[in-house]
Amino acid sequence: MPDFIKPDLDELSYRKKLLSKKRTMDFGTGTEDFDEDVWESWYDRWIGCDPSDRCFRLIYCNGCGYYVGETGYERAEDGSALIHLLIDADNRESGYGSAGLKYIASAARANGMDTLSVRMHQSSPYFRYMKKRGFRPAGQDGEFILMKADSLEVSKGKIYEIDETCCKCRKKKENSDAAENS
Repeated sequence: MPDFIKPDLDELSYRKKLLSKKRTMDFGTGTEDFDEDVWESWYDRWIGCDPSDRCFRLIYCNGCGYYVGETGYERAEDGSALIHLLIDADNRESGYGSAGLKYIASAARANGMDTLSVRMHQSSPYFRYMKKRGFRPAGQDGEFILMKADSLEVSKGKIYEIDETCCKCRKKKENSDAAENS
């Protein structure tokens, strides 16, 4: 089971790296700049704020000692938790995304948000992933689709199975393979 870390300002270097990776940002929107000159204002807005408005966490794999992604939400105009979830491309299909969804759904619910929403580019390869986890199309805005789900159902993991038994991080496997070969 990963940990969900409220980062210190200097730990945003991981976020910068994550957002700059082309394979990781394959949602149809491209990579993003996250230069150090915006870190402090971004930090105040996302981390130094009231959790009933916003939440942000880095996803840390205890098994290998690496960050593997990020998750968060902000309160949308309709009162739902507009979530985001980003797992490093090298660590996808390892259960981190599902664990991140479960965590952020619980945090949103604890802060009075019964509905989760996600805004996705219509060409996103993760549309089916979100549908499997209980999200349903709720509207469209140009090239973007709005999907919604019940935060209680997602937080309990009832809609899908979450394998939280062990670290499946590819970096851990690469390190153990390298040790065996030396």
